[in-house]
Amino acid sequence: MVSITAVRDHNGAIPRLYGSDLVAVFVGGTSGIGQSTARAFIRNTTASRAYLIGRDQARASRIIEELRQIKPDSQVEFIKADVSLLREVDEVCMDIKKKEDRLNLLFLSPGTGSMNGPDAVQGKTILITGVSPGSLGLATAEAFASQLPANLIISGRSTEKVQAAITHLQSTYPATTYHALIMDLSSQKSVRAAASQLLADTSIPTIDILINNAGVMSIPTRTLTEDGLETTFATNHIGHFLFTNLILPKLIKAASTTTTKASTSGLAPPTRIINLSSFGHQFSPVRFTDLSFTKLPNELPESERPDLQKTEYLIGNSHADETYYGFFSYGQSKTANILHAISLNQKLLAKYNIAAFAIHPGTVDTGIGRHATPSEIETSLQRVKDLGMDPTPKSREVGANTTVLAAVDPRLKVVDVDSEDGQVKGVYLADCKVDDGGVVAFATDRGIAERLWSVSEELVWEKFEF
Repeated sequence: MVSITAVRDHNGAIPRLYGSDLVAVFVGGTSGIGQSTARAFIRNTTASRAYLIGRDQARASRIIEELRQIKPDSQVEFIKADVSLLREVDEVCMDIKKKEDRLNLLFLSPGTGSMNGPDAVQGKTILITGVSPGSLGLATAEAFASQLPANLIISGRSTEKVQAAITHLQSTYPATTYHALIMDLSSQKSVRAAASQLLADTSIPTIDILINNAGVMSIPTRTLTEDGLETTFATNHIGHFLFTNLILPKLIKAASTTTTKASTSGLAPPTRIINLSSFGHQFSPVRFTDLSFTKLPNELPESERPDLQKTEYLIGNSHADETYYGFFSYGQSKTANILHAISLNQKLLAKYNIAAFAIHPGTVDTGIGRHATPSEIETSLQRVKDLGMDPTPKSREVGANTTVLAAVDPRLKVVDVDSEDGQVKGVYLADCKVDDGGVVAFATDRGIAERLWSVSEELVWEKFEF
């Protein structure tokens, strides 16, 4: 596969390679890949002319306004037509032939399908945590911004980095309104302040999709937050647990307007909460008796011990003689992300028509694993090869795909929280599909999820009633 960097480098060279005054026709150019390609064409050409062929005049008008902001010297025209009708295809062709004596690019992307991505995003309000330049969060934000949401709330710890991310998004997708929300998820005080700010903002009456994306990984030494919690668990789980519950009124309000009812359709409703988990959850359950890592693995109850054998195989060291190991703390937090999604479904799906999923984005080169040692990285990559899998990291754009699918795919079924064996199905996704086989039993146990919810309430000093 050609890297995204190579594609962007080539696009940037288009004026030098092909000159100016290029003409392009985008059939199906008012949504999806056609719209994205038209945007890239306008951005990377000079004094070009583009024709968008589609059926939605209102949507086309918004897209044309956006493209004009990107490159004012370009000309963009919409031709309304249903290309499933041959008569209208003939009319479009005659119209373009009258206006142009040549055509440099013909892009054909019309089609129908059940994903219905643009309609699932257009006009909605989406909040993403953990967004900064070069991050998976930014790639996720770009994917949503390309589909014309009304509001995109960009959250992160650093004002400078959040603003840089917003500036980048505005330069490419100016039609969306962006909001900065500064929040340090490791600090309950910061989380409460951010939630209060958001709840008080009358320009954002509802939130349709919440992406709990932020996270830290494999911090080399055990550290505690100002609230006395182990930093990885506090950031990856407790911060998101508290924030989600505090801003829930805006999600409930959004859900109250939807016509897709999970109780009757069996499908996940469009108001959704997505927790970013990881394959790394497999390495550690939640250690309820030692959340802050003061005990050796063999001092824990058997049900709370990390998987030392798997760690030995994949990393080359079981870390059995250490009270704290960064990847175990990461694994615990990622298990908690899945259990949190289960509890959200238990409490919100039937009553408020809100669905929750946890996803594994894959191995993505974002810098989140920067604390891992070179020897551990080398060993784990070799083990992955030995298992017949490709160890090459995904691009950030590809890594964001499962998040986006979990957030908008109307075909996803509701999570089964009432199974007789207590094992919840359908909550965990990887590689753009439900992956019940890829999640360990301790991460899908309904009873463990209920216990974690109660413990989490104790750790934030607040009970949440729905």
